[in-house]
Amino acid sequence: MTDCQRILGVVLAGGRSSRMGRDKALLPHWRGGTFLDYAIAQVGELTAQVIVAGRDLPDEVPGLGPVGGLVTALRFAAINGYSAILVTPLDMPRLAADDLRRMVVAASEEMPTCASFDGVAIEPLVAIYPVALLSELEAVANSPRRSVSGWLQFREVHKVLLPATANANVNLPADLVQRAELKPR
Repeated sequence: MTDCQRILGVVLAGGRSSRMGRDKALLPHWRGGTFLDYAIAQVGELTAQVIVAGRDLPDEVPGLGPVGGLVTALRFAAINGYSAILVTPLDMPRLAADDLRRMVVAASEEMPTCASFDGVAIEPLVAIYPVALLSELEAVANSPRRSVSGWLQFREVHKVLLPATANANVNLPADLVQRAELKPR
């Protein structure tokens, strides 16, 4: 799936940032702007349109966690003629467009394509989900567990190995200090 015009970019920004103690979207990124600005720019290099799930596209059913954002984004993509969504969280400030490009090139139209930073585990929030999987993800959202990772364990997933350094997730104030050591790659 290399036709980027058919992929909707989605930045997940619906969390409360409670562990950080302030809005992670507004944290300053070392390359300028905020974490949200950076995430939008990276996804925007590869897609015709970028939406911010949880902000300019609020979850249709609040409180479902990431699966709620995925379902809302997939419904929006389906209505607007996209074949898939490329999703990334806003709190991975080292995840670059080149990393995401590798996923777009490798993506399948039949199955999820997920990042792996160690070659074994998958990251369900750095992924490409075909619109055809909407009903499956709706079932996950309506289940008691609502776990995207749990759902992915029982289906075929295309895994794309990305550099371990791109997996620098920022959730706590201490993570900002740790990640500062990793700045530009």
